[in-house]
Amino acid sequence: MEADTVAERSEATPAPPLHTLAGALSGAIAASLTQPLEVIKTRMQAERREAHRRTRYAGLYSSVRTILNDEGPRGLFVGLVPSTLALVPALGSFFTIYSSVKAWMDPAETDDTTFFTLKCATSAGIAWSLTSVLTNPLWLMRTRAITRMLDETKCIHLLTKEAHRPTMRNLLQEIVGEGGLGGLYRGTLVSMAGFPAASVQFALYENLRRLIDCEGAQRVYYMGIASLTSAILSQLVCFPLEVLRTRVQSGLEGPRIRLFHLVRNMIYREGISSFYRGLGPSMLRTVPNTALALISYEFLLEFFQKLTL
Repeated sequence: MEADTVAERSEATPAPPLHTLAGALSGAIAASLTQPLEVIKTRMQAERREAHRRTRYAGLYSSVRTILNDEGPRGLFVGLVPSTLALVPALGSFFTIYSSVKAWMDPAETDDTTFFTLKCATSAGIAWSLTSVLTNPLWLMRTRAITRMLDETKCIHLLTKEAHRPTMRNLLQEIVGEGGLGGLYRGTLVSMAGFPAASVQFALYENLRRLIDCEGAQRVYYMGIASLTSAILSQLVCFPLEVLRTRVQSGLEGPRIRLFHLVRNMIYREGISSFYRGLGPSMLRTVPNTALALISYEFLLEFFQKLTL
């Protein structure tokens, strides 16, 4: 009887390619709908506060007004292509690795809550770390595309609305020119250090999802609550690491800034609060982004699984 149960569970488990496809499509959906908040959050994180100059991206409303005045509506979607190109393979590879590690750790899918939580946390941490390495060049180009308006050495802040904007090719040439091929992996260690956020988020999300025993609109509602709750808690825990990654990848602190020096400079120049700059827009962006990605992923995975049966 037990062998039959294990066999039924293995048949019900979607194949890795389905996880990849569902994750990639959910990434495209999430990226396209939340890009304006991504632009605002990233610029608030990257901009340095200086005593002799007013902060251009001080809050959500003022940031929107500044972007519209300087760049027009298109400015709210700058970096959409690299964001999409980064998020699609990132979520595709993350969910593939996550589901594969979970299946490897517990092929029989035991019901022990403690082990289940540990399995989800470990799988998410491993998936986050590996995905960070695989997709860092794409996230780096996305960050550069969004933060170029802050780079006074290139006089980007003087560009008009119709002026030429950097292409993926130009960004790639700029990054490689600064630090060679190794420059494409700036901020990788900081990004990998965010694995506790993924572990917390997915351990909580999976446990909440286990409690959902309904279908249709009610299931979407409860899955939304589960994903929102897990996203908020993980953001609060690990947001300073995201700020550090943005500062390193933007290049505004110099091409070879060391992490220790960056932390020291931020505390000395801007105070502890600088590690939480952009938290509001990030919450507004990351929370719905995560909910959209997780809900899209779950339903797309279920849809693709039905197609293959």
